[in-house]
Amino acid sequence: MPAEEEDLKLASILYYQAYQEEFPINSYRKQDIEYIIQQLNIKLTEGKEVFESCILH
Repeated sequence: MPAEEEDLKLASILYYQAYQEEFPINSYRKQDIEYIIQQLNIKLTEGKEVFESCILH
């Protein structure tokens, strides 16, 4: 199931806050974007680097 537009916008905002870069354009699935949002919230609140690879950034 594709990600909803609202979730993509939220992920984009969080990603920019975390990395000062635009969110990579991709055809994200709903469960993927929910995971990304969760991980970005952890990075922003706890300061932990959550993405082990550079696939997203």
